[in-house]
Amino acid sequence: MSFLKSNNFVYQQFGHEFVPWLSIIDVIMFNPREAIKSYLDSFIYFDIKDEIVNNKYGEVFKWKKLGKVFDPTEIDGMDWMKEFAQAPSTLLFDTFVRVYFSCRPLPDQNGQYVSYTGFVDLSRKNILEVVNISKRPILDLGETGTFDEFGVYPTSVIRDGEKVFAYYGGWTRCESVPFDVSIGLAVSHDEGETFARIGSGPVLGPSVSEPFILSGPKIRKFNDVWYLWYIAGKKWIVSNGKPSQFIKFAWPIRKMVLTG
Repeated sequence: MSFLKSNNFVYQQFGHEFVPWLSIIDVIMFNPREAIKSYLDSFIYFDIKDEIVNNKYGEVFKWKKLGKVFDPTEIDGMDWMKEFAQAPSTLLFDTFVRVYFSCRPLPDQNGQYVSYTGFVDLSRKNILEVVNISKRPILDLGETGTFDEFGVYPTSVIRDGEKVFAYYGGWTRCESVPFDVSIGLAVSHDEGETFARIGSGPVLGPSVSEPFILSGPKIRKFNDVWYLWYIAGKKWIVSNGKPSQFIKFAWPIRKMVLTG
């Protein structure tokens, strides 16, 4: 099995400002056959063992597992952080890396979970050394009936001057299907230790073409423009007698103006 590492190239997209790193489908839509072949010829090929087969532009990343860094099941005295440490998002400081993650308390009497976001700080001198753990969730659960009443997960953080913004998936429970998710926005004024919502509703919710499960936000800034990637559900399907979501995996992209 071999993989492709794409290069950064620019092409016309309906005459609008170019948006990079969408998908191969976008490349096919807007480029003639010869141009596509030229792009593919310039890509880097490497096999599953990360050995470079055809490398014209230097080394690609090679990853080495360093072992488990943090396990919430080993932490005492935090009822909200009993299980899971998933969907990490990082914020860089001078002496440490803050890693935000989703965690959960034990399930309730009906076997239902809620999700919180906390963080762990890792030393930049020794990335396996934990120097601090959040004492409480960075954001409380939403109020009764709101889109994030039962979960704040996953979270993507980014700095903007003295503020830190967090885009997150807000979870609510449903009757005919297990849950729904919309994307909320919160802002921190204390270096990302605690956050406050900009409002009770989501900044990105259901629409005609994306009716449910808007989640997995990734916020980035390129050339003074903010971009938000996310996944979106297209329909629910029944699997083994239970509803299961069908997700549109080609991430849409939205230009977002941050306030707060």
